[in-house]
Amino acid sequence: MIKELLNRRQRSVLTSDQWHVLHARWVGNARGTARFERSIISEHVDRATAIESAKHFGGSHTPEQGERADEARDQILVRRPDAKSLKFAGRRQPRSA
Repeated sequence: MIKELLNRRQRSVLTSDQWHVLHARWVGNARGTARFERSIISEHVDRATAIESAKHFGGSHTPEQGERADEARDQILVRRPDAKSLKFAGRRQPRSA
């Protein structure tokens, strides 16, 4: 079940009790810092199906994202059950390998 809660700093966070796909939609402007509005677009019973859903969702957004600068492109994230994500945040940096 998708929930919106407040964290200790009274900031809005999103969470789900299942694996979930998070869409971070760019809402910043060209002059300011990158700002993203996050929403949970789907929930899944396991990680593999969440990844497949994220790939499918990402593929459907490719044409419009290609026209944007790298820092203004939306992000699609797969999150674990009960992971808390800020509803509004900056760009998430990829993990180093």
